[in-house]
Amino acid sequence: MKFGLEIFDIDPQTYPELTLVEKEIGLLTDCWEIKNEWDKQWEQWKDIQFYQLDIDDMEDSSIQYKRKINDFEKDIREWGVYTFMKNEFETFRNTMPLLYELRSDAMRDRHWKELRFEVKDDFDKDSDEFNLEKLFALNLLSHKEKIQEIADNAKKQLKIEKMLETIDYCWRHSKDTELIIVKNKSKADNEEYYEIKQTDKIMALIEEHGVQLSNEKSSPYYKEFAP
Repeated sequence: MKFGLEIFDIDPQTYPELTLVEKEIGLLTDCWEIKNEWDKQWEQWKDIQFYQLDIDDMEDSSIQYKRKINDFEKDIREWGVYTFMKNEFETFRNTMPLLYELRSDAMRDRHWKELRFEVKDDFDKDSDEFNLEKLFALNLLSHKEKIQEIADNAKKQLKIEKMLETIDYCWRHSKDTELIIVKNKSKADNEEYYEIKQTDKIMALIEEHGVQLSNEKSSPYYKEFAP
């Protein structure tokens, strides 16, 4: 119509409301395109087994999606689709640190048992079904403090575990703990006897390890290793 009006030298009438609607439709389309991209990304991730997850990559991707919606104008942030995506990205990003904690080398079966009791779900952490979708179904964020407590205890217990392994290895395999026994004969009556040589290192290790064990026994995290 604009072209036709120009023929008659008539200025086309402007419709501000229509311009606003067109703008909002464009922005709404952008919002839903981002959500569609995220849904496709989730479909690629959701079935990956827990220990196979690339947490760094997932966290980076969620940050990029978050930046995309942060670029929207203030008015758009009142839209339902924007609020939904914002909450979804925040939930996802806040869950990632918990996955790091659960993937810690310090986690043992006793810690997983404690977590199963906390979330009231008898999952198997090593099964294929224990994937990203299952982790989010457990609603880990609602158990954030307990998970952090379990992970923190696990790390402190690991320190004690490594110390005990070092001491055990030392007394089982180190040459420093080998007794050197030699056979001698008495000068008085030529009677044979056995003599232990070079005990200084052994006595020093006994003292050193005794102090270490004594210090750790006073720790509340030692009870897991007490006989």
